[in-house]
Amino acid sequence: MEQISKNELLDEIIIILMAALSLAGVRDDCMKQALEAYEDLIDEISDDEEYDYKAICKVINRLKKTRGELFG
Repeated sequence: MEQISKNELLDEIIIILMAALSLAGVRDDCMKQALEAYEDLIDEISDDEEYDYKAICKVINRLKKTRGELFG
C-alpha cells in the first residue's frame, strides 16, 4: 500500500469537501475564503510537530467566520 503524508491526505479531504460545497450551491467567494484559511492552517501544521498556536488560533477564527458566512 502506498504511503501518503498527512498534508497529502488533508489535501484530498479538502478537495472532496470543496466539491461537496460546490454541489450544495455555496458561493465561490465563500469557498475561496474557506480554502485560503485551510491553506494557512496547513502551513502552520507541519510534519515537524512544532505548532505556532497563536497562528493556528488566528486561522481557526477565520474558518469560524467563513463558516458563519457559508451557513448564515
